[in-house]
Amino acid sequence: MIYSSIAFGESSEVETNLRYRMQGEASKEVMRDVVNFTDSLNEDSLDLLDTNCEENGFVEDLRYIVVGVSGFGTGKDGRGQPSGAHDNLPFHEGIETTYRLTHGESWREYQSVIDQFRCEGGVQGESDLRLVIMANSWGAGKATKLASRYAQACGREVELFVMVDGVSKPIPTPFRRTPVARRCVNYYQTKSTLRGREIEGCENHNLENECQRKGLAYCHIVVEWEGSSLGAELIRDLM
Repeated sequence: MIYSSIAFGESSEVETNLRYRMQGEASKEVMRDVVNFTDSLNEDSLDLLDTNCEENGFVEDLRYIVVGVSGFGTGKDGRGQPSGAHDNLPFHEGIETTYRLTHGESWREYQSVIDQFRCEGGVQGESDLRLVIMANSWGAGKATKLASRYAQACGREVELFVMVDGVSKPIPTPFRRTPVARRCVNYYQTKSTLRGREIEGCENHNLENECQRKGLAYCHIVVEWEGSSLGAELIRDLM
């Protein structure tokens, strides 16, 4: 009866139900194709998709978490000597939260930053939220670890990482590890005993011409403030 009705162009309730079922199955096939395509996208494909959206004006309003990690001498809650990685962090309406952390704080404090992104199974829950990090001197190690752990947990790289004369711990040698970030900018000098160096994969800027003399830490401190000031401008430009 169903097939004869269809053949002669007649309409029946059974035929109508069959047509809806067929349309429903077709919709399911389309959805399966969409899901399979989405699952096939890798990180490079997603970055390209983001770029194309930006070029064509289809960009959602992004929010940012900004983290500054200080070096030797700066304590928690502003105690100790001031730090350019804290005091030069910019104010901007796009910044959701600003964290001022020290090189000596427990990892629990750093993990609380990652928790803000609500990541699960390598996927970030807060899709419009981005991470920006600026690190100075001894803060380089913890900040680089934060960038790596964020990428592992959330499947996304730090949007901008600013390194300012990074120094390793506990032996104060020039820091050399490349942060996991979409863009890394490194400000350093080679005049002081405490000094940074060029970092592979980063945009490197030697600021030693800003220093009037050599010494144990003189140029290191000069570049701390000059580099963090330049880094703050990059953060503002990003937003």
